[in-house]
Amino acid sequence: MLCCKPLLCLIFLPFLLFSCKGKVEAELFPDSITFNIEDAEHFHLTGGRRIEISPALRIWEIAFHDSLLILTAKSVANDYFLHIHNAFTGKHLNSFARQGRGPNEFLGLGSVQLLEKRGELYTLDQNANVGIVYSLDSLLNKSIIPSHIVRFKERAYMMHLRIDSVHYLCGPISHSWEGLEPNYLLYYIYNIAKDTFINRVSLPPLEGVDSVFNRRHLSPIFGTSPAWVSYNEHTGFIVQPYPHTDLLEVYDYNESMKRVVRIHGPDRFFPYFRFADPPTSLADNINPDRETWPVAKSKRDVIVFPKGVSRNAYFRARAYDEGFYVMYSGIPYPKESKPGISSSALKHLFYFHYDGTPVRLYTFDILHGQHYAVDTDRAVIYLLGLDGEIYAYDIPEYEK
Repeated sequence: MLCCKPLLCLIFLPFLLFSCKGKVEAELFPDSITFNIEDAEHFHLTGGRRIEISPALRIWEIAFHDSLLILTAKSVANDYFLHIHNAFTGKHLNSFARQGRGPNEFLGLGSVQLLEKRGELYTLDQNANVGIVYSLDSLLNKSIIPSHIVRFKERAYMMHLRIDSVHYLCGPISHSWEGLEPNYLLYYIYNIAKDTFINRVSLPPLEGVDSVFNRRHLSPIFGTSPAWVSYNEHTGFIVQPYPHTDLLEVYDYNESMKRVVRIHGPDRFFPYFRFADPPTSLADNINPDRETWPVAKSKRDVIVFPKGVSRNAYFRARAYDEGFYVMYSGIPYPKESKPGISSSALKHLFYFHYDGTPVRLYTFDILHGQHYAVDTDRAVIYLLGLDGEIYAYDIPEYEK
């Protein structure tokens, strides 16, 4: 019989800690350092230049290369997934990666990864379980085709970030596979040439979720996405943000995925979640309106995050040579949806050094989500507003 006391303590821990108005210091994840939001120099950026993007796009990813905005989007003018625009004028320069089932066509593309050192743009079609590589030098070619297509052997892996032509950062879809206990992986490095896994990295520890029965639920609690994790090929650092707790981790690929730092802050809260019956639809999973309970009753139970209590945390890291950017919220999921404002609205963009030092905090004069790109040479942040427009903000007093 499962004991619910440890998990109940975990669930109510944030309320106990924050109800004391600072009299009780919040506990931290093991081996963590922490910081206060005041430790970062704050810049409120205003008057961003709206980039005129035409034809109209419904954008779900932004990347920057040289003087180009690389946008993953749905266009009103064609059936392509990837679109190249001039970053200064917004002029459309090229579109490629057509939707379809034919040669060099794809079922769906999401995030893009730029490997500047290798001269590559990498993206993943998770529906077809293939990775697609384009040469950065070919982005403006009239007819652009992939330089390489990677066909993964198994469908049980997700989050394929490209390290090089052989190694990929992956994570298992299920954390209940026989033989994985007690590792319960966050991710590992997959060698596609040898079909082997190396440098496994475990999920963060969470007090109260301590049985095999419950531990299989760590994956949704610490859920991640290829769009949020970032790898810098010059330093070898991999930055891992967590969306349901204000936790960041940095790993060193060149040192067999050794953890460089674990940062818990600035609000130092733990995931707040409940269990529920399997949803009848995706909408129910996102907005659960049903009875929930504090401990799992069966392996069919799913994790839900109660509105108004569970909090958004970190999203979408961008790793550069000297440090990394990451989006942060810290606010609870809204109890009710309001027109024009959604739970995707975020507040802060942090810049950290790799030792965990918070350097800068940026806020903006528009409502925005997690989508952004940074031109580190010209000191410009490109930000996607909730209105679907891209705005360019100059970074003041910037040092590379």
